[in-house]
Amino acid sequence: MRVAAKVEMNLVLAEIFDFTGGEENLRIGTMYFLRSGQTGAFTTQPYYMTEFTDKKEFNTFFNAKMVYVPRHIFDPVTIIPLSEAEQQIEHNQ
Repeated sequence: MRVAAKVEMNLVLAEIFDFTGGEENLRIGTMYFLRSGQTGAFTTQPYYMTEFTDKKEFNTFFNAKMVYVPRHIFDPVTIIPLSEAEQQIEHNQ
């Protein structure tokens, strides 16, 4: 059986410099999360800026203030092991 865990990290609303280097070059590999404008819920999957990212779609999310990034690149991440009961609940959902 694989051991499951929860991961907690601090996120902040993204700013343009989180995704650009000098002269508007994209920072490929930047991890981000999306937050629903309707429910306020975050996606559980991380996204990464790549050369294949749909820039028009990304800009729509960014301008709607839906894009969040880790607060600091080296912020501590909390990993919380789940009990066997919690793992079973997560598996059944």
